[in-house]
Amino acid sequence: MTSHTSNPARLRSLLVFAVLCAAIARFIPLDPAMPGPTLDDGWAIAMNQAVSQGLQFGRDLVFTFGPYASVYTRLYHPQTDTLMLGGSLLLALAFGFSVMVLARRSQWFWIAVTGLAVAATGDKDALLYGVALASCLAFLELIENGDDTGGSHFLIAVFVLAPFGLLPAIKGTMFILSVGMLGTCVFAALWLRRWGLALTCAIVPAAVLFVAWLLAGQSASSLPAYVLGIADVSSGYSEAMSLDGPSSDILVYLGAAALFVGVSAFTRGAAGTVRVLRVAAVSLFLFVAFKGGFVRHDAHVLMSASALTLGASLLAMISRARAATLLLVACLLASLGMSERYGGSIAHLALTWRDTYASLWKGLRTRTSHPEDLGRRYAEALKAINHQLALPALEGTTDVYSYGQSYLLASDNHWNPRPVLQSYSAYTPRLLELNRRHLTTADRPQNIFFRLEPLDGRFPATDDGASWPALLANYTPVAATAGYLQLEARAQAVIPAPLEPLGPLRRVRLGEDVPVPNSDRPVFITVRPVPSLLGRLQALLFKPNSLHMRVTLASGAVHSYRLVSGTAATPFLLSPLVDQTSAFSLLFGATRMLQGNAVRAVAFETAGTWRSWRDEIGVEFHQAGARELGQGAERLGSRGKLQEVETGARLGRNCDGSIDTIDARPAREVTAVEPSLLRVSGWLAASAKDGVLPQATQIFLEDGSGRRLVFSTARAGREDVAKYFQRPSLADSGFELLADVSGLSGTITIGLLLQTGETTYDCANIRSELKILRRDP
Repeated sequence: MTSHTSNPARLRSLLVFAVLCAAIARFIPLDPAMPGPTLDDGWAIAMNQAVSQGLQFGRDLVFTFGPYASVYTRLYHPQTDTLMLGGSLLLALAFGFSVMVLARRSQWFWIAVTGLAVAATGDKDALLYGVALASCLAFLELIENGDDTGGSHFLIAVFVLAPFGLLPAIKGTMFILSVGMLGTCVFAALWLRRWGLALTCAIVPAAVLFVAWLLAGQSASSLPAYVLGIADVSSGYSEAMSLDGPSSDILVYLGAAALFVGVSAFTRGAAGTVRVLRVAAVSLFLFVAFKGGFVRHDAHVLMSASALTLGASLLAMISRARAATLLLVACLLASLGMSERYGGSIAHLALTWRDTYASLWKGLRTRTSHPEDLGRRYAEALKAINHQLALPALEGTTDVYSYGQSYLLASDNHWNPRPVLQSYSAYTPRLLELNRRHLTTADRPQNIFFRLEPLDGRFPATDDGASWPALLANYTPVAATAGYLQLEARAQAVIPAPLEPLGPLRRVRLGEDVPVPNSDRPVFITVRPVPSLLGRLQALLFKPNSLHMRVTLASGAVHSYRLVSGTAATPFLLSPLVDQTSAFSLLFGATRMLQGNAVRAVAFETAGTWRSWRDEIGVEFHQAGARELGQGAERLGSRGKLQEVETGARLGRNCDGSIDTIDARPAREVTAVEPSLLRVSGWLAASAKDGVLPQATQIFLEDGSGRRLVFSTARAGREDVAKYFQRPSLADSGFELLADVSGLSGTITIGLLLQTGETTYDCANIRSELKILRRDP
């Protein structure tokens, strides 16, 4: 192809090489990330561990990511480092070859801009989207302007097409983009009768996927299950994981995207069919980036913002100069406008660009001079996680609920995960059933660390709610450890007693209060909302309005929770309301202590002005097949430490806090309790005004003689306190206690002790009195 005289071939070649270097620096994690304790860290380290243990994706694990997840996460693991580097290298080379093809009729300036753009793209999803777009645009260039008779031409096509096979093995949801882009390439080759390239399109991605799958230790038989699992995960994502954000971000993106599509329709020298296919590829790229950034409208917006600038730089290489300039300026301004509230700025782009090359240099030095440093840093990272929250190492296999995989894998336990490894992601009936079935087989984990951690304000019992009966029937509580309930498997797995219907299916309207049937057993509910035609279209193109369930307790208290239709279609525990891990522990034979959490009525509501759901919802109530769902709660009661201190020797002060509930009922209403377990909750701050938390909160039970039993408490979330005082730190001001009072009787006083520094204060203004009944002989 003839080059522009103002753009000498040598300069163009040097710039293409510079882009390749930028892609290598950006894609290949020579200086990889190390494990951390967050939710995302949890699944990231779990993906690496799954490959290390030889678990089969699609069969043993069903999640958003595949065996090459480390290419995305850039997270180090001794057993997956080679896979991570190899997969990243393939993407970098493919991007470089694609730019080489696009640069054949590009001015030098736009090649340089592409190099700057890829080096400054910090978002991982945007990089993957950019690779797919670059490969598709490059293949269309080969189809239209290349000579397919030479061997080098086919070699270039192989590298350009390879990402369409690897991307789905990195992130399963990339199937949609990869298949769409590949379909565009195949159609172009067939339409223009480039039979050799059409055959290359069919063979190369399939071969890359198959070989990469086997190299990751996966069996060929698990690949179809992986595809089906990803389809299930993708089908429920738009509703289950949605978050709302400023509509201005969406309008800015759509404006930039419209210009993007318009420019793609008038690229230089494109024939009619190729031009249409190029517009289709660009539109698919923009649509996937839109869904990725705005379904969960938080910092995910950075994904859409980064995709705009990287995609615009690629399209600019084959666009007319004025159109390319307009596109790049518009997309850069749109990107900065959308990402500003999440820390995006020109300065941030410059820092990302600098860090790209600094990380490359640091990684090269480490891997060539001190490769053992990576293993040392990895071990230190795990040690730091374990220091933050230490779970005991147990005999046998272990799993963790809901998403504390980092803590589990840092504790030297042998991991035996449920298929959908983080509970918030089990949001369709099939995914819930996979997790439930796992607990009823001989291969179930011998131990479980359980903590209730609902995401986005969801109704707590819908997080793996279908598994709760199996957990309660097949496990026994052993201890409360580091905020987790430690469960131990019973000798034989059993099928829980079937639920018993409490009346026929009812049709209720949105907003209608529905009485919950009276029962002396736990009550479950199945909810069947039906999306409207508009709602189905919203779920496909964007996201539907969220559903909410309003529950009214026996005390008159009203709470509203997010409800995901897929999790609600399977029976889940409604009454008693279980909203804390300590409340869940009482389901093991002490349900009577949750009487104050009995739900008397429910109602269903929808947010937003669009009618995503039909007005009529199907509701079924069920009761448990037995009065108690499990056994063993009595093991969990703390026994406290006896103290005999003269009243005058105590340091007293008025404290900010309260004892809110006793046995799940308002503390002021409780006058007597049974001589077994006592559950107390509330909140305490060293200074609510300043948002200062105590170093520790203790509860004491004191009899008339001045003798005290002092108990340490577990920390509990109190977002309501933080909101009231407008102090975010007070979200951790809550406390909970499950105490064994079987050895006590008579009237006692319950009070709080606040520890700050080396001093412990008696909170003189926070007291409750109650009578512990005598146990019948």
